[in-house]
Amino acid sequence: MNKTKTLFILIIFLGTALSCCKDDDDEKIEPKKFPYFSCIINGEEFFHARGNWQCYPWTFNYYPNGFLGAPEGYTVLAGKDCSSKNIGIRIYGFIPTVDTLNFLSTQVDSVSPFYRNFDLVDELGQSILFDELVSGSIKFNEFSDRSGETDGIVSGTFEFTVHNSEIDSTVEITDGKFQYIIDYEWY
Repeated sequence: MNKTKTLFILIIFLGTALSCCKDDDDEKIEPKKFPYFSCIINGEEFFHARGNWQCYPWTFNYYPNGFLGAPEGYTVLAGKDCSSKNIGIRIYGFIPTVDTLNFLSTQVDSVSPFYRNFDLVDELGQSILFDELVSGSIKFNEFSDRSGETDGIVSGTFEFTVHNSEIDSTVEITDGKFQYIIDYEWY
């Protein structure tokens, strides 16, 4: 009887523990609540909504007046999976707009998207950077900083294709989505 009771308690404990586990990648993102960065890299899904104390999986910087060597309008948005992949877009001379920005047009000084997979290395052991722009665009749905007690939001979609001549390989980034919660005012 004692073994049955212990087994029953163990089964209940394990069932409860396993039912509480939830994969972060399966969580639904609530609009205007959480930051996230996702896309598809050559057909493979890339998504990270939350980081941990060892890794910050998304980056957003915008310097309307320049800052510490960054020129006016310098903007960076990026995401990483905290193990091997890093995707980002650097925009120079950006004036906030809720519109689509074609990377090959002259709407800004320049756009420099990139993809780095630290698992791909050259003969010197250096990770391979794909940053030769083939095509791409970004659409900003919202672009605002904090106003009083209300957080700002920068959100939108993107896609781009980049190449690396050294290894003659191309990476296609599609279905990109991002949302950054801005809890400060730009200066």
